[in-house]
Amino acid sequence: MNLGAILRSSYFLGIDKVLVSHKNSCRISGVVSKASAGVAEIIQVNQVMDAEKFIKNIKAAGWCTVVATASNDPRAVPISTFTPIRNTLILIGNEGTGVNESLSQLCDTAVTILPRRQLHPDVDSLNVSVATALLLHTISNKIIQ
Repeated sequence: MNLGAILRSSYFLGIDKVLVSHKNSCRISGVVSKASAGVAEIIQVNQVMDAEKFIKNIKAAGWCTVVATASNDPRAVPISTFTPIRNTLILIGNEGTGVNESLSQLCDTAVTILPRRQLHPDVDSLNVSVATALLLHTISNKIIQ
């Protein structure tokens, strides 16, 4: 369900393509397509076989690499203060463990969405599809300006 919602939000917000890791990622299926309201058949989705190599190559090509993380991550800057460049790759992890630490360390910046209240100890993040939509909206608005 989350991947479908991420695809739908990505398409709506003007994202060109979505990359998914060959390892540890949901596959495009009927359930994903339904959750995406059919966007899975419209937006370009590519699998990345070797995420570490891909990140290194895209950085060498001048792209900015950003990892989304929980607000309690000491490396993270609020998304409101992040200034993107046009070519930006955003790594989004799963809700349980986030982005693999070795991949996270390769990224130029870690960003987070700050909560608007003191959170209960059992709540440290948003649903991944909601967080992705908020991040994409914020970053794409800054690129357009």
